[in-house]
Amino acid sequence: MALFTQVVELDLQGNNFGERISPKAFVGVGERLLALNLEWSNVTRLSGKVFRGLKAVRNMSLAENHLHRLPSAIFDDLRSVERLKLAGNSELKDLPRRLFRNQYASLQVRTSVSASTPRSGGETGKAGGREFRAP
Repeated sequence: MALFTQVVELDLQGNNFGERISPKAFVGVGERLLALNLEWSNVTRLSGKVFRGLKAVRNMSLAENHLHRLPSAIFDDLRSVERLKLAGNSELKDLPRRLFRNQYASLQVRTSVSASTPRSGGETGKAGGREFRAP
């Protein structure tokens, strides 16, 4: 896995992952990885541990997949994330209340989730606009 320790951008767009992304898929790339793109990869489910160790990631896209739900702890290690795209996951109806419980300096979340999505703490959002920002 030493080969991947220097990766700063990982573009896996257009793959056909389905439910096959292992909880250990990104182990060893978290030190320097700044961007992860999983758009249009037919992702239907993700483990709550799949993004563990990705502390440097600033941009992540899970857009245009088939996600039904997100585990509440899935983004816990993403302490540097600034942009997170979830748009185009039409089956994703609600976001867990504690999904963004970390204190982010600035976070943009683009999603197609309904206006009833819970927002807590310093999070604000636009109903219909589906853009959420946390201070």
